Amino acid sequence: MLNNIKVRKNITENPIYNTIFSTEEVNRLVKQGIPFRDAYKAVSQMVKTSTFSKTHLAEYVHEEV
Repeated sequence: MLNNIKVRKNITENPIYNTIFSTEEVNRLVKQGIPFRDAYKAVSQMVKTSTFSKTHLAEYVHEEV
């Protein structure tokens, strides 16, 4: 079975996968001082209306600077 697995490079460049970055966007907004509930609602609304677009991956960090 493992012999048939193929890694697709840059698959997340396809806009169909943009919503997997929604949690990161909520975290980014919270780090900017927006309350979590408001950030979650804002990103959720963008996803519902198909206006959500991921930010550049370099902007998503999990380490405190």
